[in-house]
Amino acid sequence: MRLRRQPKVEYKDLLLAESPTELEHLLREYLEAHPNDIWAYLKLGNLLREKGEPQKALRLHQTLLAKPKLDRTTKVKVLKAIARDYIELGKTEAAAETYEQIVSMMPERSAYEELLRLYESMGDWDKAIDVKNKLLRLDKKSEDQHLAILYAMKAYSLADEMPAKEREAERYLKMAEKIYPDLPLILYVRGELHMKGGRNELAVDAWKQLLMEHTDYAYLVLDKLEDLLFKEGRFSELELIYEDTLKVARNPHVIAHLIHILLSKGEKSRAMEYLDELISSYGESDGLRSLKYLLHIETNDIETVRDELRVRGSPFIPYKCENCGYESTMSLMQCPNCRSWLSFR
Repeated sequence: MRLRRQPKVEYKDLLLAESPTELEHLLREYLEAHPNDIWAYLKLGNLLREKGEPQKALRLHQTLLAKPKLDRTTKVKVLKAIARDYIELGKTEAAAETYEQIVSMMPERSAYEELLRLYESMGDWDKAIDVKNKLLRLDKKSEDQHLAILYAMKAYSLADEMPAKEREAERYLKMAEKIYPDLPLILYVRGELHMKGGRNELAVDAWKQLLMEHTDYAYLVLDKLEDLLFKEGRFSELELIYEDTLKVARNPHVIAHLIHILLSKGEKSRAMEYLDELISSYGESDGLRSLKYLLHIETNDIETVRDELRVRGSPFIPYKCENCGYESTMSLMQCPNCRSWLSFR
């Protein structure tokens, strides 16, 4: 008796797949009958990447580049898939090199935007600035806030080469200031340049100015200000600085740092007052609950309270990106999730 032959998988069958596993199985069958279908190979590679197998995806996608007579549009699609494989593998430089190929072949906005994000993540500010200017030309603009941020970050990157690079750093910072004079990042970077240049008093002044004029961005400088004043033997000034800042705006991160200062002085009752304010305004995070519990312990051992707090919950209020909702326990200038700048509060 002759076995009945299974019908071949057709394109429409791929569209009806009910799960990634079924789709992978159908794609492999389909490619046996249609070995020259580039779209199907791309789809299979992307599926492998989504399954957590980016190395296999990369190998498959790279084989497509050897296919004869690839038109430009198809080659760009293959290169984009390869770039995404590299990104998933954590090979940012290889991904950037691939996108450089893409924009040389087809200078479209989406490719430039992805290349910009890659340069930013690499800290290659010169190339990021170059790509941003190309995007601005596409929009028929000369400048915007994002370009100012990139100039400021270029200046910041030169801080470790002070004083040799001081003039260059200041030049980039002035370029940022010319575009967007009210950018809080400018004060942050100016303080960093002053500190690396040995002008600690000016650094403190710049960061205090940021606290007073851009209180929403206090998270940028709180730790740096505390470290610098501690090294200067001026840690006692912090309480007054934070209280003055809170007269301008009741920033939760400033309050949290003030609580730490009060605990270091053994002032549990005042710390509890500020803690109650945080809980009333922002609810009980894990850090706040831990602190409230520890402050209610009948003990005068404030050092033990602070040590326990560091282990059990800090910071009191997590930093949250206003653009995408991503939360971090670290103060960040750029959101690692949506790549927006200065979006944490």
